[in-house]
Amino acid sequence: MNIFALVEFDDQGSLCTFYTLRWDDSKLSETEKFIQKFRKDKQFKDSLQQLAKFLEINIGNEHGALEALFRFENAAHALPKSGNLLVGEVTINYGNFP
Repeated sequence: MNIFALVEFDDQGSLCTFYTLRWDDSKLSETEKFIQKFRKDKQFKDSLQQLAKFLEINIGNEHGALEALFRFENAAHALPKSGNLLVGEVTINYGNFP
């Protein structure tokens, strides 16, 4: 049986605490595995940095984890939402985000 824990990933945001999953037999969380997978890949390095800023600024400090910021993909919610999104007075466009 696969057993996992919900663990805190980052509590630095003023509006949101981020959580991730970590399998009991793993040293790294799923978020850490994702970051390691893409951070050294030149094709995705800039996109990974954009995603980190989106999480920190838009979700962590400006708007919180609004459902409107997520898209539904493969039976799960994913970030960022595709296309143009108006949140307050800010337009967020991640139409071609890899």
